[in-house]
Amino acid sequence: MEHSCNQLTDERISFDISSTLKEVCPTLDPNQTYKCRLTYTPHSIQSISFLPYQIKLIQQLKIVASNTIEYQHKWENRQEINRLFAQKDGADDILIIKNGRVTDTSYCTPLFYDGQKWWTSSTPLLAGTQRQYLLDQGIITSTIINQKDIAKYEKVRLVNAMIPFEVAPDIPISNIQ
Repeated sequence: MEHSCNQLTDERISFDISSTLKEVCPTLDPNQTYKCRLTYTPHSIQSISFLPYQIKLIQQLKIVASNTIEYQHKWENRQEINRLFAQKDGADDILIIKNGRVTDTSYCTPLFYDGQKWWTSSTPLLAGTQRQYLLDQGIITSTIINQKDIAKYEKVRLVNAMIPFEVAPDIPISNIQ
């Protein structure tokens, strides 16, 4: 939140998320995973909700292209992503290509395995927190991945803040259409 607000405004903004969550956090089932959704402006938190979260089973990806899509920050408005997602043609999710390069899926960072090493695209729409963590740990390496390069890999793994590397399922490259 702070990173986005500081990039989008001329001010240095700071949120005390920990205190805010302690004040509003409901009693939650400790055996359930929850997604905490915060809606905010650069100066205040507008709403907080806690939703049960379950990893969606993704077995097949459909390649869709958009050379105009922009999504450097998490926005409540996902209209363009939803428009692309509607083109999935029976697949479970989409793999977005922008200017010939791999970016993201509708809600995850794709990681590609070449038989020896894990790679992520250097041109993501959203440089997510799990992606950055994996880069910082040396688990993945960033590189340019063009659409034509996809076939060079063995499998893809989809990660995000709610789906860590260790539990994310692998998808064979042959399941990308």
